[in-house]
Amino acid sequence: MEKNIYQTPQADLSTESKTAATYYVVSIRKFITLFISTLGIYGIYWFYKNWSLHKATTNSNAWPVMRGIFSIFFTHSLFRNINETLQQKNILYKWNHSLIATTYVVSAIFSNVSDQLSVKDIGTPITDFAGFIFLGLMARALYKAQYAINAACDDPQGLTNNYFSPANIAWIILGIAIWGLIFAGMVSYL
Repeated sequence: MEKNIYQTPQADLSTESKTAATYYVVSIRKFITLFISTLGIYGIYWFYKNWSLHKATTNSNAWPVMRGIFSIFFTHSLFRNINETLQQKNILYKWNHSLIATTYVVSAIFSNVSDQLSVKDIGTPITDFAGFIFLGLMARALYKAQYAINAACDDPQGLTNNYFSPANIAWIILGIAIWGLIFAGMVSYL
């Protein structure tokens, strides 16, 4: 049978379109740079973005802003959700999500305590160094979760969010300035 050349084109709607990401995909290089340079403040945004995307794709009733700000209370549930997504997709990723979440929570609490002690000149500069150690432990826990997120979202390298935006660069510059002030203050105690 001959095709009618005057007929409107028909789109093939049977193919599946790419679904939205359930979690916040970001390359490990970008994550570590932003987390460390902002002294962990990026973590608030990271938790917010993960909960926001999770809420959008699962129709949950979570409040992403509050879960970003009060992340220590919601870390275990986020990591559990990530692990369940990996299992549902049959993605083999070995990680102890509960232990990593606990590491983050405990490190965040001790980091806050050491920061408060440092502000009150109790144990300075030792409490400053302790804060840096806890910041490193927090970064390590979250980057392990980021590897899991990237795997769960079918982007193991995080290539869809690998480049630094102008806002990212502004935060890095501000963070470097704050790091400079912190080290100048620490040197003054020596």
